[in-house]
Amino acid sequence: MTTGVQPPTRRRPALVRVASRSVWVWGIVAGTIALALGTWAGGGFREVPEDGLPVIPADALVSLGPFDVAIEGWTVSSSILTSDLEYADAAAWLVIAADFRANPPRSTVFYEDMMTVSALEPVGFAKTVHPTDGTYLTYLHPGVTTPALVLIPLGSSDAATIDDLSVLPVVLGSRVWVAHSLTDEMGWFRTTPRASVQVPRDDSVAELAELAEDAA
Repeated sequence: MTTGVQPPTRRRPALVRVASRSVWVWGIVAGTIALALGTWAGGGFREVPEDGLPVIPADALVSLGPFDVAIEGWTVSSSILTSDLEYADAAAWLVIAADFRANPPRSTVFYEDMMTVSALEPVGFAKTVHPTDGTYLTYLHPGVTTPALVLIPLGSSDAATIDDLSVLPVVLGSRVWVAHSLTDEMGWFRTTPRASVQVPRDDSVAELAELAEDAA
């Protein structure tokens, strides 16, 4: 089922928004939303403008170019991948559960500047793992729906702030399949914010995260 994105009739308050530094890989399907593609440079947690962004439900499957994604829920946890937390000197993970499916023409990684939450200052690199066995997720494949847990390391202040929320506003960005300006190699480039997703907290995500930790 395809759902068209319409501009919101009223502005929703922005709480937080995440952007990031490097490339990493991120399901209940209620519909498919086709989004236009544009340009936005990622790299580093930063303010992302929300003016004019459509607001979509958390259970919608959104087509972003390299992949489709449906965000299921989120929580905060300090009991998984604890060695990685200690290495990053982080207090907890922001854990986001989502389903991914890559689009043709090829398999792809997850581009972390395509899923953002505002005003967080990460203390290390994000991790993406399979919820069933705790292994790291590196590639998404066309036609294959892949569940994943996206783990974003937080300092104590950000962890406390996020932990007080009941709804997490996530900004999704899209990319376009074009030739690289220097090498002419085709790829997914030019990220731009396209929609805001209001994701309700779901602490059952922590149970999936615990399963991943046990399997790892």
